[in-house]
Amino acid sequence: MRKFEIALFILSFLYGCESVTQDEELLKYNVVCLLSNLESPQKVYIFKTANLSEAQYWFYRVPRQWEFNYADFIRSYVVKDARVRILSEDSVFIFKYASIDSLCYSEDGEKISIESGKVYKLNIETADGFLISGETKVPGKIEILEPKNGDTVKAIKNQLNQVSVKIKWTKSEDAYGYLINYGLDYHFTVDTGLNFIFNIPQDEREAVIKVLAVDENFYKHYYYKINKSGLRNAYGFFGSCFGDSVTIKIVPD
Repeated sequence: MRKFEIALFILSFLYGCESVTQDEELLKYNVVCLLSNLESPQKVYIFKTANLSEAQYWFYRVPRQWEFNYADFIRSYVVKDARVRILSEDSVFIFKYASIDSLCYSEDGEKISIESGKVYKLNIETADGFLISGETKVPGKIEILEPKNGDTVKAIKNQLNQVSVKIKWTKSEDAYGYLINYGLDYHFTVDTGLNFIFNIPQDEREAVIKVLAVDENFYKHYYYKINKSGLRNAYGFFGSCFGDSVTIKIVPD
């Protein structure tokens, strides 16, 4: 599981990311889904709600084995028997639970081609008859202007073997912000350019950089830590992004 996905789970899985009052009914489920034109298959994660004391027990049960405990904790709360569908204006896509290793639901058969400006709806029915729904509008197209595919960048000469690259891209209609990504490094901005510094393995000579224009639902959940965004009857978020990527060459400084 990627560390970025773990970060999403930390925001989504524990309802404490936004206070829940005593008078508010605790929702039974958590859902995490970010539709993307750069990813296939699309993934939907569904979990039973856990409270903070349960999470703390799993995190600290065995010292210095946090990631192992977190993986066990997640697996114990995965919902595997839900009926999951994503709908566009002209198609219905059926999702099925993939495996205990992936922890998610993905398309069963025809794959979704995520289109900019299009609205997608999420419908989930759990085995106990609980209904969850959501809606997202994919941001407009985006194009990375700088660097170009195949450009060469020098690695910074330090212990972290970092790379610094100036990135510019076109503005995406309806986007609420942009995620810039290489590997496990992510940076969020509302601008259309920045100086991106990221770590790269010592012997790596290529890097694929992605810029993702994100929708309102992801923005509210990721940036403002709203505990349910784009969803009804569940914590988490149902969001979308539209991105572009370039591959650059890395040379030692």
